[in-house]
Amino acid sequence: MYNRDITGKNYEQIMQLFDSELPEEKIPAFYTELNNPQISKRLERNVKEAKEIGVRGTPYIIINGHPC
Repeated sequence: MYNRDITGKNYEQIMQLFDSELPEEKIPAFYTELNNPQISKRLERNVKEAKEIGVRGTPYIIINGHPC
């Protein structure tokens, strides 16, 4: 589902998109992963690190320690 265009969509619209495109038998596994605490911790760590180095949006590219 990573390659779907979700520009301008709110959370509920995004979830509706995923629900409509995933096979019904895969929806429970998708939500299990989406709500996985390990993934949430990793995302929180990444967001914290990004804020510390001044990232303000995506995509953000760093080459040899310098933002591009």
